[in-house]
Amino acid sequence: KLDSNTFRGMRFLRRLFLSDNQINDVGRGTFGSVTRIGTIDLARNHIKKIDFQMFNQLQYAELLDVSENAVTIIEKLAFKDLFLARVNLSHNEISKIEAGAFENCANITVLDLSYNKLDNISKYAFDSSTYATELQLSYNLLTALNQVPLHNMTGLKVLNVTHNNIQSVPRQTFPKLYELHTIDLAYNNLSEIHNGIFQTLFSLRFLNLSHNSLEKIRPSTFGPLTTLLHLDLSHNRLTDVARGSLARLSSCQTLTVKNNKLNKIFQLPIPLGHLDFSENELEEIPTIDVWPSMNALLSLDLSMNRLGDSLQHGSFQPLLTLRTLNLRGNNITLPPWAALSTLTSLQYLYMQDNHLTSLGKSAFGLLPIVFELNLANNNIKNLSGRAFEGLLQLLTLNLTNNDIRYIPNGAFQGLVSLRTLDLSHNHIEKLDNKTHGLLDDCLSLERINLSHNKFSFITRKTFPNDPYIPYRLKEVDLSYNSMPVLTYDITIGTKKVGYMNLSHNNINEIRRRK
Repeated sequence: KLDSNTFRGMRFLRRLFLSDNQINDVGRGTFGSVTRIGTIDLARNHIKKIDFQMFNQLQYAELLDVSENAVTIIEKLAFKDLFLARVNLSHNEISKIEAGAFENCANITVLDLSYNKLDNISKYAFDSSTYATELQLSYNLLTALNQVPLHNMTGLKVLNVTHNNIQSVPRQTFPKLYELHTIDLAYNNLSEIHNGIFQTLFSLRFLNLSHNSLEKIRPSTFGPLTTLLHLDLSHNRLTDVARGSLARLSSCQTLTVKNNKLNKIFQLPIPLGHLDFSENELEEIPTIDVWPSMNALLSLDLSMNRLGDSLQHGSFQPLLTLRTLNLRGNNITLPPWAALSTLTSLQYLYMQDNHLTSLGKSAFGLLPIVFELNLANNNIKNLSGRAFEGLLQLLTLNLTNNDIRYIPNGAFQGLVSLRTLDLSHNHIEKLDNKTHGLLDDCLSLERINLSHNKFSFITRKTFPNDPYIPYRLKEVDLSYNSMPVLTYDITIGTKKVGYMNLSHNNINEIRRRK
């Protein structure tokens, strides 16, 4: 037990650490003789309540930590006359905060009440001069946001109420909160949002409504939120986003609607830079009236939808600034070169986890500045000569985990900028014929992964080795193959290699040069 005599005479005390002890009672006036103290750490004890005036007139306090105790109640005037303090009451069993519990506590930098049992907070728990800059209420038992008294929190900037059971955000929930810029309502049970509920928040920049039960967005759900930058609606049950309902978000840069039940692309805000539309039920993208004619879209994630081979010329017509396109897991069987032909700024293309079986000549058309192409986890069996012609700036090509058994001459012709090639987890037996190496055209190649294939030997033509061309090969992975013998030919074309993996083969003999 601590009482008013415990620290008597210690007037110069600035930092007090009492965590991980057996303290179960902190009496009234315990810290009355150490009013200039900056830190009081009482975490992980057995304290059952925050008593009347336990933390009183500690004007210099910076951190008050009573987390991970057994506190069930915060009594009246428990916190009084604090300024710019961080108060941590998380991981307790608090179910009641009495009226007047916080008095004259101006600008609490962080008030952490997460991981408690709060189902309601008294309207008068905070007096008119008390507010927190950041209020953490995650992992409690709240069912409506008006159970949190925000009417005096005029300086509130961050509100976190994730992992509760909030079902509604009533009107007048956010009065005069002119500095509030971040609201996190994720992992609740919201099924409806009243029209214009956020329109009084003139500084709102980040709004997270993910992992709820929202089914539709009405025309006036958000209205003209001119400051909103990031909106997350992922992991809901959305089937409809009304036309124009998001178009007035005139500053929105990132929009996430991942894992919903949407089957069409809704009207987007013009300044939008990043759209995550993955894990929905999109089956086609019409060639007209989909994308804003004026747009700033930089990345588009359409992975795990149902597009199949529906993409056609004009599907991405106005997206002149798009740099990243993710088409992973869409049951695509043919390279959508016609749809891609209008994406003149595309730099990263992800098409893994589809059902591609063959790549013909110039399979992806002319994409002059694509840097990365990921075709992993398809069913590719056949590669034609010049299959990647038109990808003049390609730096990384991933063909891992396909069904490639044979690669014809010239398959990689034109890939003069390629630095990383992954051919692992296929059925390839060789990378050459009697006269030509398949990698000779890859003048910039630095890393090649050939692991988990069926190589039984390495020849002089396996790796590029023209003495008049300064090849750059530095890393070779040949692990998990079936090579019984290693000959001097392994050194041809590998003079600059600093990393070579030959583990998990059947090597039992290393032959010297004759």
